[in-house]
Amino acid sequence: METQPTAIPQNQQTDSQGRGALQSNGLSNGTNSLVSNPYVSPSIPPHLMPDLPTFPLERGWRLVYDEETKTTYSIPLTLRDILFPTEEDVGVVFMTQGPTHNLLIVLITELLRLFHGGRGWYFPNDVLIRWGVPGVLDKGPDIAAIPNTTVPSSDKKSYHVGRDGPLPEAIIEITSESTRDDDFITKRDLYASVGVQEYLIIDIWDDTSAPWQLHGFRLRNSPYYDSLLPDAEGGITLQTLGLRFVPRGRTRVDVYDVTTGERLQDAVTFKTLAETESTRANAEAERANTEANRANTEAERANTEANRADAAEAMIESLQERLQKLEGNQD
Repeated sequence: METQPTAIPQNQQTDSQGRGALQSNGLSNGTNSLVSNPYVSPSIPPHLMPDLPTFPLERGWRLVYDEETKTTYSIPLTLRDILFPTEEDVGVVFMTQGPTHNLLIVLITELLRLFHGGRGWYFPNDVLIRWGVPGVLDKGPDIAAIPNTTVPSSDKKSYHVGRDGPLPEAIIEITSESTRDDDFITKRDLYASVGVQEYLIIDIWDDTSAPWQLHGFRLRNSPYYDSLLPDAEGGITLQTLGLRFVPRGRTRVDVYDVTTGERLQDAVTFKTLAETESTRANAEAERANTEANRANTEAERANTEANRADAAEAMIESLQERLQKLEGNQD
């Protein structure tokens, strides 16, 4: 990742307000905090720097085009950049997480799409959701599960509840080192307040030496979420999705069909299973073809034997007739 501010060519993509791509892999590494001096490099024109304290540049940046110098600069991020994205940032603002965080999002979303494929579900990742409730902050959940809808058209910069489809039935968040408290407090209350029925947190930062923990929440008869007790394997069931999520050490989260108890397979595993089944079916077909050829050969052999027997019988009859004639002539 870039660690020093750099000038970007003028043709670098920026938004209508001169702002460009925001990228971040987290807010803190456990030892770094907000830098006391936001002006991390004299090469950045001071008038481009935020008024608020910023994080070290290696934690992320926003590309800002400067009309005076005709240059795009990498500007360090503020906490507000991370926690409160706006619709104007969609498409030009990007916040990346660690590889484990991103991998879990991709794998779980793939399983959800394969399981609910063709059933009218939409599973956006980090898409800004406009709740349509005054005073409630818009959020871009790691994974949202929205029924009875389709992917909004490409000209839509965010998902508007009501305009684009119904409220998400469930939301899944995967913790990050610096925003873990936000997942457990702010987002938990926010999602409950707008009526999201179930909320699952996959906590990969509670204890970096211990297995991952799952925390589930469900709306019942209280304005706040009720906590769900994990099962014997640490699993949490989301009734809205009909799925059970189970952590496996610090390597993966397995997902099971509640009705059948079967573990969902990702696309790679599906492909492997399909190829194995195809190989088995081809072998069975080849075996059946061999048996059919053997049966045909046996039938041909039997037919040949029958023809030979008929010919022998005809010859015997012919010889018997000749013998009878010879005996008649002797008389």
